[in-house]
Amino acid sequence: MGPMSQHIRRHTKDEIYKKTLNAALKLDFKHGHLRWTITDLSKSSGTSRSLIYYYFGKSKSEILAQAVKLIGSELAGFTPEKLRLWSEGKIAEALLSSRLLLDDIPALIPFYYSHRAQPTPLGKLIQKIEKDFHTKITQFFPAEAPQITEAIHGLFLGLSFTPNLSENAVRNGVTLVLSGLKHSTR
Repeated sequence: MGPMSQHIRRHTKDEIYKKTLNAALKLDFKHGHLRWTITDLSKSSGTSRSLIYYYFGKSKSEILAQAVKLIGSELAGFTPEKLRLWSEGKIAEALLSSRLLLDDIPALIPFYYSHRAQPTPLGKLIQKIEKDFHTKITQFFPAEAPQITEAIHGLFLGLSFTPNLSENAVRNGVTLVLSGLKHSTR
């Protein structure tokens, strides 16, 4: 191996996936919903069209649907690992782990907020994730009144989606919510 080839870094499948998905979300936000091409995505992400087709297929809608699936699995915490952390009472760790995704795909935040209230297929998928997340909170905090679980939902979602929050801010936010729940049941 020559000196030049030692400096060439190969990107992992996960890095290519995240970079391409982030570029697709940015294009969708910048140019309008689905008003971009796979060629635009290839140029913007630096990923070949053949790799885009390999990872996502040829449908722009399916690429965006992958973003919604990530919101559900990672940010709403429906992966087995996230559910385990919640079950063990390690909610802050679950939220912090989810926030790592936003480091790699920051365009998820504006994508989420721009589509969540829309009566489109993507909007309906996001609304279902929100409903499922609320159900999850109700299951983890069954003694709380509906308005309290709704507030918990909003607070945890904010801790997950607010950019530039420190690790301490997330931990303190979860601690405040949980201690407030303990205090309110006395």
